[in-house]
Amino acid sequence: MRKILCLLITLLLFLILNSCGPGGDGPRSGMSRVSFSFPGGGLPAEELVYTDLKSENPELHHVPLQEGTNEIDLPKDGLHVLGLVSRSSVSGSILSSRGIGSAISTLGNISIVSNGLDSMPLSNDSEDLVDLGELEFSDGSYGSGLSGAAVSDLLGYDPASLEGMGLFDEALIKFLNPDINQDGIYDAEQDLDWSFILVVDYDIDNALLNYDSITLPVADFSYNGFRILIRLKDPRGLVSPVQGGDAHLTLPQTVQNTSTSLDVDTLSTATEINTEEGLVEFWFSLDRGYDPLPPYTGNYELSFNGNTLYFQNMDFIKPAENHEGFVFPVVKPIINSSGKYQTVYWKWMQIRDGGYFTAGADLVKLVVPILYFYFYDSNGEMQALQPEHFGKDYSVGGILNLTGYDLWRWNDNPGDVNYNYLPTDWWDRATCDYSLRFRHIVN
Repeated sequence: MRKILCLLITLLLFLILNSCGPGGDGPRSGMSRVSFSFPGGGLPAEELVYTDLKSENPELHHVPLQEGTNEIDLPKDGLHVLGLVSRSSVSGSILSSRGIGSAISTLGNISIVSNGLDSMPLSNDSEDLVDLGELEFSDGSYGSGLSGAAVSDLLGYDPASLEGMGLFDEALIKFLNPDINQDGIYDAEQDLDWSFILVVDYDIDNALLNYDSITLPVADFSYNGFRILIRLKDPRGLVSPVQGGDAHLTLPQTVQNTSTSLDVDTLSTATEINTEEGLVEFWFSLDRGYDPLPPYTGNYELSFNGNTLYFQNMDFIKPAENHEGFVFPVVKPIINSSGKYQTVYWKWMQIRDGGYFTAGADLVKLVVPILYFYFYDSNGEMQALQPEHFGKDYSVGGILNLTGYDLWRWNDNPGDVNYNYLPTDWWDRATCDYSLRFRHIVN
């Protein structure tokens, strides 16, 4: 009896702490209580889904909505994406342009119109109470009409950081896919975990993308290679991949392979199973030989061994839109005549309205979680090192004094593509992995 009573008390506390309804005296420590309502007090959906992309292991949570004011406690220093969900059968005509139709359908995300935000970044200095007011449906999302100044005060970020984030964060809506196998059960409740990753290798003339003076036209910001990596973790065995088995990815649109003049709407690959890490991986390649240039916004379908998984409302930074919103580092690596690194300078930029603008540390931390430089030591071992290894904050930019370190250029083979360059790699919050090579300056 005592065990049953303890279980009931624990369950009651859980429901109270995770309820989307009106709370008690205030949010828990380190949390902001976010509230909102809908015109007329009605409900456009049944549940709220939300995830914190700055948490160590982001997971999609869900709570029921109720009529009147809804409240949810969200961690400060978090990057939250919220959406409205229906468990009922939803016809395609009801779904918004950002809707995700499945057995569990995401009808649209919660946005903040004045800043163009499709996410809710909460700083450590965000207010304890964040009232979004009534959410009006428009352009595929349920938007708050708060002014830019009010949003800046509530979320604890300066207006420039929020506006820069608003150019990027539409790419985060993809994390509101609750049910990729469309069986009517939240993937998180079945331990079905997935990642839809872009791997992009940029090939740019560093004489134009120069640390001291960028003269590269935004339209010429181009990549050499482009791949899609889909990773699955499925400990319960809901899907049944076969090592080396055929897998196919249906694209959101038909494109043309300009080298063959053939239309393409599906990519193919072989299934890779990493039993040691419990991962299933699918690699698909595209390049600059496709028209229009990838990546493509919309719905993707992954098919393998009788399974079909649905990744809907995917969005990315796109060359076709001049990389609008792209946040990236510009690096100046200095080596001596022997190839030993002396100094590395780096700073952050964002592409906006066809130009390059300095990206502040707050914006960088919201968009980019990690930055690496690739060196070699005198034993020929590769060293992937972050600025933090040298006591520096990656998001701020700055100078690495490397004279006391055993770090050398990529290798001693002038025929290697990286002989004259420092390879640099960074990820964004939309699980895109970017790489750029920056030409050495010999001093």
